[in-house]
Amino acid sequence: MKASLFPVVGLVAVLAGCTDSQSPADSPASSLAADSAPPVLAYGSWPSPISAASLVEGARGLFGVRMDNDRLYWMESRPEEGGRITIMALGDDGEPEELLAAPWNVRTRVQEYGGGPLLISDGVLWFSNFADQRIYRFVPGEEPVALTPEDGLRYAGCSADQVRERLICIREDHRVLEEPMNALVALPMNSEEPTEGEILFSGTDFVSAPRLSADGSSIAFTTWMHPNMPWDSTQLHSARFDDTGKLEGLTLHNEGMNESVIDPQWMPDGTLVALSDRDNWWQPYRVNGTEFEPVIEGFEGMEIGGPDWSINSRYYYPLEDGGMLAIAREGSVESLLEVSDEGETRTINAGAVSYGSFAITDDALFFTAGFGDRPGALIKTDREGKQLDVLRTSRDSALDADWIPAFEQVSFPLPNGGEAHGVYFPPANPRVTAPEDMGPPLIVSVHGGPTSVAGVSYRPGHYYWTSRGFAVLDLNYRGSTGFGRDYRRALYGNWGIADVEDAVIGAQWLASQGLANPEQLIIRGGSA
Repeated sequence: MKASLFPVVGLVAVLAGCTDSQSPADSPASSLAADSAPPVLAYGSWPSPISAASLVEGARGLFGVRMDNDRLYWMESRPEEGGRITIMALGDDGEPEELLAAPWNVRTRVQEYGGGPLLISDGVLWFSNFADQRIYRFVPGEEPVALTPEDGLRYAGCSADQVRERLICIREDHRVLEEPMNALVALPMNSEEPTEGEILFSGTDFVSAPRLSADGSSIAFTTWMHPNMPWDSTQLHSARFDDTGKLEGLTLHNEGMNESVIDPQWMPDGTLVALSDRDNWWQPYRVNGTEFEPVIEGFEGMEIGGPDWSINSRYYYPLEDGGMLAIAREGSVESLLEVSDEGETRTINAGAVSYGSFAITDDALFFTAGFGDRPGALIKTDREGKQLDVLRTSRDSALDADWIPAFEQVSFPLPNGGEAHGVYFPPANPRVTAPEDMGPPLIVSVHGGPTSVAGVSYRPGHYYWTSRGFAVLDLNYRGSTGFGRDYRRALYGNWGIADVEDAVIGAQWLASQGLANPEQLIIRGGSA
């Protein structure tokens, strides 16, 4: 079946008469009696209350959840403030409280993607400020104090080494003429004068995920070298601290292994755990020397892990009983698993389709989550995932359920064998009846990365189009995460070929199923 691109002029014409300012009250359907059937309108011409401006109005990002001294903290991004990231806490009255006013902006540019800009320990906060990339010590109610100099250095991923009253951070040095240098450094927690830190480890192109054991005696971290990315091939290291605080007994756990090892963490008993894709699916392993023992036997078809774009990404959380909470991905949908110390799993059903960061207490879970039918939120539940309390939402308002299409994960065959995947969002508008003699125009949305994955949580950017009579295929082309390492690596040597082919074939396949108009197919995307 031949597919043609829907001309831009056609797209403009279709949208004529359904401008961003139009609301349901302006639509033809609003003049109908309550018992009248909605009018039949051509796809692409449906009046919609969803404007371009409304996509960001009252929106905020919620992430970086943590608990310190029985107080809940998190970070928020503010689109209306140019994307500024601030620090929030739950007040004594149960209401969100902003701790850090503008122009402070909690964001690091280490490795450009950043991550790990905030550390909280014993009521004191340390953060990287975006404007100057310096680390600041911050006690709420007081003015932040700079700990590092302003001379081309960036810091991220700090851990609190309370035993030695210092921070262990990744430092990126931009003072050199060549490529910036990554190193693991120690910074005094309470220095009166700015200091650039003492180097503990260097010599690799990239360093990430420094994690201290609970007793402060050991550290684990990952590294990688050009031309690899962290989802290609990384190395896992661990070491002890000697009496002077330097590293001793430095161990490389996976030398010569072409695997992606990420997110090392120490269990309460001192066991080192890390995620690896050595068996195709990212999953947790207990690490002892060069031996990697799977925590979960027979684990496949889903992944605990993902592309390590940002520093300090976490996909599991150790529990005091030796088990863990883990975020598992199956295609585009995530679930929350409790894994016992013997590797047995059970699903905690909190009703979400994606999960962010967690803070865990003896009787409660605090976490950010995405939902398929409503905006994401900061949630408190009991340890069973029940009794959901919404502490903060990612948007001030939400669409009625009638405007939100039910998504469907789809797979379609490729010419040379195998399948590619995506998520299909059909048109949805309660004030219109769709024509019966044709399929809707289709927008194939191509995510970046290329190792990202199509999301299924509340997607106003998609609903802008589905409410106007367009279908959307959010494509998980070869190279995407959530389908195993082999699928992710299928793009190697075929970038710009396999991904484009998947977009075309996916559109044609949906047209053959009657879910898209073969003469009105659009492909769009960004980044990679």
